[in-house]
Amino acid sequence: MTTTHTRRIVLGFTLIELLVVIAIIAIIAILAGMLLPALAKAKDKASTTACHNNLKTLAMAALLYAEDEDGRWALTVGGGQNWIVKLPPYLGGKDASSAALGKSFQCPGFKPIAQNNNPGISAFRICYAQNQNMGTAPVVRRVIDVLDPTGTIIFADTDGWDAELFPDTNAAGATTTTSNTLYRHSGGKETSSNRNRYKVDTAYLLPQGPMNGTAGRNFVDGHVNSVKYPENTIKYFTFALD
Repeated sequence: MTTTHTRRIVLGFTLIELLVVIAIIAIIAILAGMLLPALAKAKDKASTTACHNNLKTLAMAALLYAEDEDGRWALTVGGGQNWIVKLPPYLGGKDASSAALGKSFQCPGFKPIAQNNNPGISAFRICYAQNQNMGTAPVVRRVIDVLDPTGTIIFADTDGWDAELFPDTNAAGATTTTSNTLYRHSGGKETSSNRNRYKVDTAYLLPQGPMNGTAGRNFVDGHVNSVKYPENTIKYFTFALD
């Protein structure tokens, strides 16, 4: 009589193999935790660089416009004839609806909320604004009115609501009803301006972001830099006639 034995092979992990897998997963998690912040920082730096390039382009366009207009700046506000309308031809576009406007007037990552945009400029989807003292009808300033070309702002980062840029007074611990610089870089958020106009529409009650970022701005001499929140920016708006 022949006896047949059936061998049953049990497949599975040994304890050592299981520990090795757990160790590999832990190492991957640690590496991911180290790399993700670095990637986010690199992405933010690239966005900042792109925004600075936009600001350099806008400064050049503003100066070219002034050269063609007897030294006068484009209007900051003025019945559909402001800088948003006047500068596109100097940026490679024919008018304010051209593709060139969007590329030069928008910072990468900027996501305007149409319901919260000022109806007067909502179609432009801009995220920069011009110094309030540059040209408000009937007083239109000239380039020669600038006391300090290296210290006078033309444009800076904003939240896309205004065409007009107002100074901050946060260094003294106070806030104003007009300050609208947006510190969207280096840890800031799209809602980190002093005036969080994204709360205007109750359907989009976005929380105000951390006020620890930086904002880009350009100057009359053409250079661009960043300002860290908070800083009293009033001194950067001064003209000879003020």
